[in-house]
Amino acid sequence: TQNGASGGGTSIGAAISIAVVENKTRAHIGSEAGGTISLNGDLSAQATHANSVITTASGEAAGDDVAVGASVALNIVVDDTRAEIGRNFTGAQNVAVDSTSAVVSRAEAKASAKGAASDSNGDEAGGTESRDSEQETNAQSSHATSRSGTTAAPASDAQSGGVNTANTNSSSESGNSASEGGGTSVSASVAVNYVDTDN
Repeated sequence: TQNGASGGGTSIGAAISIAVVENKTRAHIGSEAGGTISLNGDLSAQATHANSVITTASGEAAGDDVAVGASVALNIVVDDTRAEIGRNFTGAQNVAVDSTSAVVSRAEAKASAKGAASDSNGDEAGGTESRDSEQETNAQSSHATSRSGTTAAPASDAQSGGVNTANTNSSSESGNSASEGGGTSVSASVAVNYVDTDN
């Protein structure tokens, strides 16, 4: 997602990108009911899953007096890959039950401002209170999980504490914040990458 704003006075450019992805992959042999099955060969159950999630957000703003550029990129990825045998077997020679998953998840946030801003009468009646970057990230995370129906989410201090809750290879990139020019300018970018995989 990319968003920009320019003009005289106050300009605000903000972008928010959110991806909530849940995948379940199963390889299952047997119906959980019935007696023992006799085999005279090999028995194999294999489950394989590959997933790639890339989320980008870019916010830019330019104004004569005040400009604010902000962006938030949030990934919530939950993968569950399992291989199972649900019956009793006898006589099998080689038995293999394997599950593998490969997940690539990247969140990128960029923001720049020329000119920038404060909250919209946050302390006054009817105003919108400004949030710091972690508060904004937590708010967007709560909104995304409630809309998608999942309970998986980053820890509330994932940004400030640098908590890595993923148990698979993942990467996140956050940066390229810049400010320049006359007047008042503020730019902020936040990227959160949460990955939970079970095999």
